[in-house]
Amino acid sequence: MAESQEFAALTPATITAVESALSQPRLTPYLAGHGNREYALRLYLWNGRLSKAFLFPLGICEIATRNAVNSALSMAYSSDWVLAPPFQLNQFSAQSHSRALDRLNRFAARHNLPPPGPNDLIAALTFDFWSNLFREDYDHVWPANVLATAFPNLPAGMGRKDVQRRAAEVNDLRNRIAHHEPIHDRQDHGARLNVILDLIGLISQPVRDFTRRHSTVMTVARVPPTRYSSFPGRPLAQMNLRTPPLVLADDQLDNVIRAMRAARPELALIETYDGAGPAALTTTGALALTADRAAMIGGMVDLSELTARDVVEAYPVSLAEIDVRASSGDVMALFFPPDATASRPTAILVRSATGKVVGAILRPEVRL
Repeated sequence: MAESQEFAALTPATITAVESALSQPRLTPYLAGHGNREYALRLYLWNGRLSKAFLFPLGICEIATRNAVNSALSMAYSSDWVLAPPFQLNQFSAQSHSRALDRLNRFAARHNLPPPGPNDLIAALTFDFWSNLFREDYDHVWPANVLATAFPNLPAGMGRKDVQRRAAEVNDLRNRIAHHEPIHDRQDHGARLNVILDLIGLISQPVRDFTRRHSTVMTVARVPPTRYSSFPGRPLAQMNLRTPPLVLADDQLDNVIRAMRAARPELALIETYDGAGPAALTTTGALALTADRAAMIGGMVDLSELTARDVVEAYPVSLAEIDVRASSGDVMALFFPPDATASRPTAILVRSATGKVVGAILRPEVRL
């Protein structure tokens, strides 16, 4: 979900329908501070992408933590300790444990299965249960040797309270995502990812590294929607755009080709063409024209006898324009519109807020 499945604009009818389905109270946090309904829905979509991105590290963290706790308490007590904990559970934990075990027993009875075993209950207990095992109520459950068994990488000087603080933060984020609550306004997403990774790292550094390498949280967090973008993607302002060289329509082609060869992409711009808007030419068009002339005269072509105008007229480049405050998703939406009959520009000129051309992007052959 890092990017949309297709480039579909939010129409007024779509916005109204989504508002009606989700309710005004649900969307109020996304309207705060601006009141723009379309932008609010884009924030809602970004919130969904962030939530999805967090699910992978949260899943690793939850499973690794409960398995680490189970291993440590199995060594301290017995392998089936979880079925009947040998220590007093507080009211919240007892209710959570009872509900999970009752649910498993009912399922087993309904399907004529054997009673649930420890592994069944470990998987059925919520992360609320596991994270709450580090509360002060359970301080006696975690002598130093047992805590070190569960969290072998716990630094010297850190103890149960430090684990509890991290587990509580992870559980809070997990529950907000599970209940479809806003997380987009919690500005430092990197800090929240680090809390998850730190808890995993207390158990296993290789698993922490694995999770960090494959997490997409920061990829999504770096591309929030703006009022100038309609689709998710990298902000164009963050890209290494280069201003295309400006040439005149009557400039000799040999000089124009040299200028284009030094550009990225290999494109030159005629700022005002025949009294109208800008026109562009590419090295591909210049080479195609040269090949045409060589075939026509049956010999060598003198590039000084051809001009930029000749290329533009023989191989015109269709142009579109975009604000530099837009995103790469907006660029791809122009290049690959959902309507197969819609026109597709060959190149897009990127303009600054003042209207100056600050870059150009050529259409790729395929949508990646």
